[in-house]
Amino acid sequence: MAQVRPIMHFPTGGDGLFKGEGADPIQEEHLRMGFAKKFQYADTHCGDPRAYDPKGDYLCRDCNMFVPNGECLLVFGAISGTKGSCRHWENKDAGDAELDFANKISKDMAGYGETPLDGFGCKRCQYRKDANTDSVGRDDICKQGNFHVLDTACCALNNTPKMKIDFPETAEQKAIQKKADSDPTLPEGVSTWGWAVR
Repeated sequence: MAQVRPIMHFPTGGDGLFKGEGADPIQEEHLRMGFAKKFQYADTHCGDPRAYDPKGDYLCRDCNMFVPNGECLLVFGAISGTKGSCRHWENKDAGDAELDFANKISKDMAGYGETPLDGFGCKRCQYRKDANTDSVGRDDICKQGNFHVLDTACCALNNTPKMKIDFPETAEQKAIQKKADSDPTLPEGVSTWGWAVR
C-alpha cells in the first residue's frame, strides 16, 4: 500500500489566515523550509543566505541585479531602486557576476511590487504577529505559514500596507508581444507570456 503524506491543519481566524499560534519546533522548521523553497523565505538560519537582507529592507537598490539607471538585469521595464522589490532579490556580491538577460521577465512574473514604506521585510508585513521568542531569536509569527520569523526576514508573499502590484503593460511591451505573436519562426500556439524581448 502506498504511503499517504500527512497534511498539517492549524486554526484560522476570521481573516482566513492562521491565528498565529505557531506549531512545534520540528513542524515549524518543516513549514519554514517549505516557504524557503516555494516563496524564497530567508533568515539567518533558513533559506538561501543570498536571499537574506540583514537590514530587512529588500529594496531593488540593494539587489545584485539592480542597474543604477533604474533598470534590472532580470525584470523588464523601469523599476524603483528605493520603493521596489521582487521575489528574485539577492544581496550584492562583487564575486557573483550576473547575466544581463536577453529575454527579461515581466514584473508580474517576478512578483515585483512597490511600497510607500521604507522597504519590505517581515517587520512591515501585515501577516506578521508578535510572538514568544523561539530558540534562535525569532520573535514574530507569520500568519501565512504559521511559523516563527525574524523581523529582518522576508518572502515573496510579503504584504506591506498599500503596496502597488499592478503595473499595466506599456506600449513598448505590447509592441514586443505583437511582434513575438507574428514571428513565423515560433511554432503555432507557443506562448510568450511573461517574457519581454529587448
